[in-house]
Amino acid sequence: MSNILVWNSIGNSENVPPFPESFDHWEVGQPLDELRWAIIQEVEAALSINIARMDVRAMDRAFVLDVEYEDGRHDIVRATNPGDERNKLGPELNRRLRRELDLLRWLKTTTTIPIPAIRRVIQPCDPNVFPVIIIMEKLPGSMGLNALGLSPYSAKEQLMRDMADVQVQLFRLALPPRIGTAEWHDGKMEVIPMSGLHTAPKVFNTLEEYVSFLLDTWQHFLEQEADTTTRELGSALLTRAKAELPALYTTLAHSPQAYRRCMLMHDDPTPMNFLMDATSGRLTGVIDWEYQSVLPAVLAVGYPFCIRYDGARGPGYPAPTSSQELQQHWCVSPEDAETLREVYSESIRAKDQECWEALVEGERLRQLIEWLRENGPYPAMERWMNAMFPRQQIFPSTRS
Repeated sequence: MSNILVWNSIGNSENVPPFPESFDHWEVGQPLDELRWAIIQEVEAALSINIARMDVRAMDRAFVLDVEYEDGRHDIVRATNPGDERNKLGPELNRRLRRELDLLRWLKTTTTIPIPAIRRVIQPCDPNVFPVIIIMEKLPGSMGLNALGLSPYSAKEQLMRDMADVQVQLFRLALPPRIGTAEWHDGKMEVIPMSGLHTAPKVFNTLEEYVSFLLDTWQHFLEQEADTTTRELGSALLTRAKAELPALYTTLAHSPQAYRRCMLMHDDPTPMNFLMDATSGRLTGVIDWEYQSVLPAVLAVGYPFCIRYDGARGPGYPAPTSSQELQQHWCVSPEDAETLREVYSESIRAKDQECWEALVEGERLRQLIEWLRENGPYPAMERWMNAMFPRQQIFPSTRS
């Protein structure tokens, strides 16, 4: 695949290598490691068909394999990688996999969001090697990270309209009014303590209760911080965040539906986790739902990651959990991002006024909560707060 087009932190375009479509290719007759051979055998036995070739899409915490059968059809096969030290086999791992499967099936029946259908779930002969193997539909399209930059502007507009439709559908789904992670139980969707990229010890009943937990967590980290300068800056930022919150809550008070309604949120919505048609811009897939949250709409409704130049996603404010590539590059130019935000916002407004209110009125609160959830980095957060909430700087501006 040829180079892709991205933009750097000063707004200049760059041609860079694409995210790999395959980390390894295998065909019948070639040698293969024991783990992937075990996956192939399980899939072939379950479906009674031979696999002719395979491409590895990912192989860190989980194997994600694009398999081609002897009749030319493709599927995606996922299995936990027991060789990754972060994986600990046991009930929690099985529960997380089952949670994602149940969520995909639920979304498939309650929305028109383009998510993969589950073909088969295999319980392997040796559960100590792979707790479960999932065979799912391979969706059409290209990874957003690779396709978006070179797409015509009309395609970018179409993508924003499709993403707005996804956002509105998630907004309208009926979920319990509690904050945590969605899990299917006894024939209905329930909310359990947050589990995934962000964790919490309990389910929260209100936005204020959840934010108080984030503030307490920040305070706990500060108490463990050995560096005096870092601890003082973090404490000052914490005090300042607490001071800004009442005014942000007051701003939202006149729109209780957008403020209180809890909805499903994809917790890892990077351009690597959506698929698109590079020519038309149609959204063809929203993938990797392993990490998701149930949050008040004012936090969950937001602008797509791929057009954000704000908050912890703004130039100079890289969120610490983002991949290195995404810290340094954007998929659209700053100028296009600004107009595409308008396309996205107006598309939501045309579909659902309350969803639009959550998008617009919650923007500053969302960005603040994003910083609180990531717990810094403190110097970058200070620069952001000075821009978003103008006042005298905490310390003289000597930090880079």
